[in-house]
Amino acid sequence: MANNKFIEYLYSKLPEKDRIFRLAEVIIREEGTLSIIFLVPAEKYDNYMSDSLKNLIFKLTKDLLMDNIFEIIYRKTVSDDSYVKTEIIKYFYKNNPLIMSQIRDEDIDILSQNDFIKIKLNTSKELKEYITDNSISENVIKHLAKIIFEDIEFIIEENKEIDYSIRKKINYIGTNDNKIRLVDISIKTPLSGTISRQPIYISDLEKIREEVVVCGKISGYKNGISQKKNKPWASFILDDTTGKIKCVFFAKYKNQNSVVEQLENDMTVVASGNFSPQKDNDKGEWIIFVDKISICDIDYSSITLDMPYKDVPSDYMTVEPTVYEQEIQSSFFMLDGQIDDRLKGNIVVFDLETTGINITEDKIIEIGAVKLIDGVIKEKFQTFVNPGKNIHIPEEASKVNNIFDEDVANAPPLSDVIPDFFKFCYGCTLVAHNATFDVGMITYYARQFSYNFDNNVIDTLKLAREVLHKTTGVSLDVLRKKFNIDSGNAHRALNDAVATAMLLKELLKIDKS
Repeated sequence: MANNKFIEYLYSKLPEKDRIFRLAEVIIREEGTLSIIFLVPAEKYDNYMSDSLKNLIFKLTKDLLMDNIFEIIYRKTVSDDSYVKTEIIKYFYKNNPLIMSQIRDEDIDILSQNDFIKIKLNTSKELKEYITDNSISENVIKHLAKIIFEDIEFIIEENKEIDYSIRKKINYIGTNDNKIRLVDISIKTPLSGTISRQPIYISDLEKIREEVVVCGKISGYKNGISQKKNKPWASFILDDTTGKIKCVFFAKYKNQNSVVEQLENDMTVVASGNFSPQKDNDKGEWIIFVDKISICDIDYSSITLDMPYKDVPSDYMTVEPTVYEQEIQSSFFMLDGQIDDRLKGNIVVFDLETTGINITEDKIIEIGAVKLIDGVIKEKFQTFVNPGKNIHIPEEASKVNNIFDEDVANAPPLSDVIPDFFKFCYGCTLVAHNATFDVGMITYYARQFSYNFDNNVIDTLKLAREVLHKTTGVSLDVLRKKFNIDSGNAHRALNDAVATAMLLKELLKIDKS
């Protein structure tokens, strides 16, 4: 066990059976008081840490520190593999978002032997160099030394077999009951500060209770001027579908005054701040004191709720797929005389037409999709959707998609369409252009009817940006013209789905070359 002179002094005055603690850290409080924190394995604390032993340790410490005012805090530790692994990833989440985005739970191996824990991180060559160059291993050990009793060794191994380019995006950190789940978002407009970490589920806040990042839709918005400091403030509730949390924002500086004016109900935002008990509240409620906030888009498909979902229906009940017939398409999807490996298997390419662009407020009015089997379009799925009684399709939406109230008046409601579309997509990779919107919207509404679209996803918008090395000029309309894709009227769901399927082939061809 690694010691320092303070511990060596205490150990020299104690019999071996009482040497069950070690120094974690010494904190100097604002008033000058020292807080001395000792770690004790939970089992030894419960069985051997008596009041008489605590009094003796206090007396020995007082003899050594003389006139210094101090307190001794004992922190019980449990160093099972799951806990150690979770603490490592929580450290990365808080301090090194770049690393957090590149590792998975299974990349960390824990080996516990007596009073020694060996931690091995399997990672890529580039990430290993980054960790080494920035002394991150040493910082992880320092963090763990404050909460784990055993001596720690942290090593990094380069694993050439790990292909990070094909990994599905990480949506959780930790293991089992300690799991902290992450939400995928896209920042639209920063309002105050820069947020670099992924938000966690609001339902998982109790597992962190410190500086947190969450996202959600605003409701119950209020604002005003504080009486004490005469500065603007805002309070609101954030809802990410897993839970709700009250948030408070105080404009500390003049350039933050506009934040209070820009926030409003139904806006989706990501916010970071301190998660703390609310003062002067007998209910013991916790709130987030926000210091950074941005307007964002939330990928609701990245949120998995702990609820029983329905199984895939045995039969189509309302909308039944039909055979897709087009002679040229069989050869169209061939790349150099072969089907690209990424087009093999079952793929559903789909598009939604909606009343607007707000995922949680606007409604789906048409679904169009095609199913590829080993690179060949075999089936199509198309239906109008009745958005509900007294819901009018805005003129702005009709100008784009050419769908009007009379078109959907006799169409089936979404509650009848979702089971059939879920069956059509079951076991398939989903493809959409701007999948954050289409997959997010279908996932959000499907869960209201107890269906969960947890398919793997390919976003041709993101793929286009990567292979064409462009951030603008990658809309479906622009790319149709660029690649001479003719699939019929644009901004109708089925035609756009076919166009997206053809675009996928063109982008994979460029990527392969």
